[in-house]
Amino acid sequence: MNISDLKIGNYVVVNDLGASKYSSGMRVIGRVVEIDDKGNYAIIESLPKHRYEITDFNDFELWSKQIEDKTESMRLNNQTNDLQLFDKWE
Repeated sequence: MNISDLKIGNYVVVNDLGASKYSSGMRVIGRVVEIDDKGNYAIIESLPKHRYEITDFNDFELWSKQIEDKTESMRLNNQTNDLQLFDKWE
């Protein structure tokens, strides 16, 4: 994913914020509050007044995409009374 794909108000998960040679960084979930006109960076806010700058070099994805990938659903088959488990909503 790139900065140019983001919109103000999107929630993102950044997996490597502050990563360096000796640290893998930290995971931050935040809302996009500002995007550079040229698409070089975005500012996310995780808590009030806690803002972080991310670039295309960061490992990030939309929060809704990450949740969707981890969501399971269950349905009851009325004909057989069997409980069915699905990896994603269908």
